[in-house]
Amino acid sequence: MHYAIYKPTGKCFAIKSIKLFEKSKREQFKNDLEILSSNKCKNIITFYGAFFIEGYAKLILEYMNLGSLDKILKIIKNKKIKPPCIPENILSKIAKEILSGLYYLHKEKHQIHRDIKPSNVLINTDGIVKLTDFGISCSLESSQNFSNTFVGSRYYMSPERITGNKYNYSSDIWSLGLVIYELATGDEPYKNKNDFITIMQKIMEDSEPRLNSNFFSKEFCDFIEKTLKKEPEKRDSIDQLLKHEWIIKYDNGNDNNSTISEWLAQFYDISYSK
Repeated sequence: MHYAIYKPTGKCFAIKSIKLFEKSKREQFKNDLEILSSNKCKNIITFYGAFFIEGYAKLILEYMNLGSLDKILKIIKNKKIKPPCIPENILSKIAKEILSGLYYLHKEKHQIHRDIKPSNVLINTDGIVKLTDFGISCSLESSQNFSNTFVGSRYYMSPERITGNKYNYSSDIWSLGLVIYELATGDEPYKNKNDFITIMQKIMEDSEPRLNSNFFSKEFCDFIEKTLKKEPEKRDSIDQLLKHEWIIKYDNGNDNNSTISEWLAQFYDISYSK
């Protein structure tokens, strides 16, 4: 990913380059373009145009100046912040933003993202959260249809995907649960992240990741439990999660109107005023 400034206005954009010589990359470009060019959701990265140069497709995208959530995770780990690493009210807002993006993707576009992970969730100084990277998303005509293509980041794959079984929209729910769990605890529920065989064994044989109720509210613990179930049919749907008590609680302003932007200000040079 590169960044460029449009000289007439001084506005900054992100430039994503996709090498088109390889068939798989051409398919990724097609998927990205299909989602981005018709996007009508505030939680999906904004697309401004595309051009071709020397065998590369260049996608001109919205610039999210704080980058992705994995950078937030690095700050948490470097500062050795103890759980809860991010206040629950802020985490709830981040989760709702991701869920809103997935709702649009699942309900309006009939697409599974297939690669929900911290590096594919972007954030800016206004506290806006957006999904990006739809290159390996796939289409389903209805929630009853399934896919069995083995693509995506293995660590965040759901159990049914990592074992090569058929899967549907609920596979994105598992990935969301892992992302929020990691943001809450500052730790990965499955160790040896780069050892695929070990990860697969842990996901299939260990019990599902659960939050420590000594550090987190019962509502939050329940939310994580509803997302991280090995059996996909037992996970809550997007609709159910958007109505979950933990999401509604902070969406109704029961947190003194604290915002994501306010919380981020302690780590970045963000000028904030109510």
